[in-house]
Amino acid sequence: MDIQTFTADYRSYNRLAREFILAYRISGGVSTGRNKQNFFIGGTEGWINPDLHDNDIPIKNVEDFAFLTPVLPLRGFRYAQQIGTHFAVANLEFRFPLLKYLIFGAVPIGFANILGTAFIDVGSAWTDSKSWKMWAADPNGEIIIGDLLVGTGLGTRLFIFGLPVRFDVAWRYTYSGFSEPYYYFSLGADF
Repeated sequence: MDIQTFTADYRSYNRLAREFILAYRISGGVSTGRNKQNFFIGGTEGWINPDLHDNDIPIKNVEDFAFLTPVLPLRGFRYAQQIGTHFAVANLEFRFPLLKYLIFGAVPIGFANILGTAFIDVGSAWTDSKSWKMWAADPNGEIIIGDLLVGTGLGTRLFIFGLPVRFDVAWRYTYSGFSEPYYYFSLGADF
């Protein structure tokens, strides 16, 4: 197989106050050669209720099953919203305490340390760099976001029976405003 893949991922977690954290991540990659690897973006890790772009699993052949690589999160978009041999993604999250304790009824069943998050995700996956456009025009001539995907939203984090559970609501940004909300229920830790 003639394949060369280069990726980079930088993350930083900055404590702003005792329990307030600003986390950010910048990631990018490119695959070259005769048998290029594809990357897909859109959605989030461990998504329990996934919504596939075009209602299609992005696996067309055996190589895709082995070499198709998810680059997540990019909330506000469907799973595998874009696929290409190049990708760039940036995530910015403000993490904060939401509730210290939430206890239900007389029986001490509850949750501790429920966290909140506000986030912005930006990214793109593409194959042809010459045709990639940050901005485009709709049929009416209005400027819209082209190949650059931008999503923003709010979320909460908690542990249920020892499992990290995330709930996010995100909106896709278009040049003219925001989309309808997307809801993400997922398992696992944040980036």
